[in-house]
Amino acid sequence: MPGFEIVGEASDGIEAVQKIRELNPDLVLLDVGLPNLSGIEVARYIENSSAHPIILFVSQICDWDIIEHAFLHGASGYVVKSDAAAEFISAVESVRRGIHFISTTAVRHILDEYRRGGPSRMLNRISGDIARRFGAESDD
Repeated sequence: MPGFEIVGEASDGIEAVQKIRELNPDLVLLDVGLPNLSGIEVARYIENSSAHPIILFVSQICDWDIIEHAFLHGASGYVVKSDAAAEFISAVESVRRGIHFISTTAVRHILDEYRRGGPSRMLNRISGDIARRFGAESDD
């Protein structure tokens, strides 16, 4: 992608935290399934540190609880790997502009759960938390 430089790569969550400390990147791509320290735990570290990169999750896991925790711990976007070929560039461009991004498969999953009587309370909470975090008004 033009305008981007890859400044580091990590093989596990512990190395990711070390690289984030050393390199202070503008954007961090995380996978939920990182070994030794999950992507969610890395996001928690970032949330509580002086580094404030944009966090974009790219993961094969499409689970409401995981997606919710990603956003509650500072993610700006979540892309399911099966959507990455079609949506990755849009996701990066969106989160860099300050616009949250959730890939198509993840949105379908969340809405399907909601229609089945699933996480309406959680859906209201996360949307309210995100709105408050970014200064928007929420309906809750």
